[in-house]
Amino acid sequence: MRGVQRLVRDRPLAAVLATLIAALFVSMRMEIRGWPWEAVFFAQPVVVLLIWFLMARRNVPDLGFPPRGRPVTDLRSGAQRPRAFVAALLVSGALTAAAGALFLVTGATTPMGVWLPRAAFFGALGALVIGCLATALPEEVVYRGVLVRLSEHRWRPTAVMLASGGLFAAAHAPNLADHGGSALWVGLRFAELSLFGVALAWAALRTGALWIPLGWHMGSNFAGVFLELVWVPQTVALWPVALTTMAINLAVIPLVLILERLPRAGAIARGATPSG
Repeated sequence: MRGVQRLVRDRPLAAVLATLIAALFVSMRMEIRGWPWEAVFFAQPVVVLLIWFLMARRNVPDLGFPPRGRPVTDLRSGAQRPRAFVAALLVSGALTAAAGALFLVTGATTPMGVWLPRAAFFGALGALVIGCLATALPEEVVYRGVLVRLSEHRWRPTAVMLASGGLFAAAHAPNLADHGGSALWVGLRFAELSLFGVALAWAALRTGALWIPLGWHMGSNFAGVFLELVWVPQTVALWPVALTTMAINLAVIPLVLILERLPRAGAIARGATPSG
């Protein structure tokens, strides 16, 4: 009861949670009726950002973009810089592309499309627009930006990660329903998305920045959407594909730990004392 009372008093966080839950129910209702539920997906980040700026009175750097020029005195700073975004983008994209190619070669997925030279250009363009700009960017701002930053000082880290991962996965329910897969496929996809969201929320909490979650999500989506648009792979071996995807999702953890340690030498050379 006290937790509910505290949540009600924290109006920005309560408003964000209410928005995400309401958006889920409305989008599912629209999907069932055959209406364009995607409109809710595009409206949701606008409402959440209005809450962030107007009600919470926070700014863009507070979402997880530490200002440039900050002294390198924090051990985490190697994972707080834009270069961490690039590293996460490349590693995630490479792992997702390699896994997708492996699935096609081994027969875990069956290609329904045919490779054409022009398909590569339009596939890459579609992956950039659909996978990165229209999907990964708003999702990270909402679920690992606003939601994590508003709740990190009020909830335990485990609760923050589970809420971020669970709501993120739930938001994909209309899309999963649209595909019309089996109950096992839907369950495995939900587990993949939940783990993906939890891992990225951990990265956001650990680093205090959004660079790695954003880069990882964009890299994963770019490679995944590219394969979807060019080859249209249909999953045949559900469990191998799901478990491999989950393993790739967890690879963000060692990347964070590696990037955290990159500035140590530079900080010591300048006479700084890294924390941790």
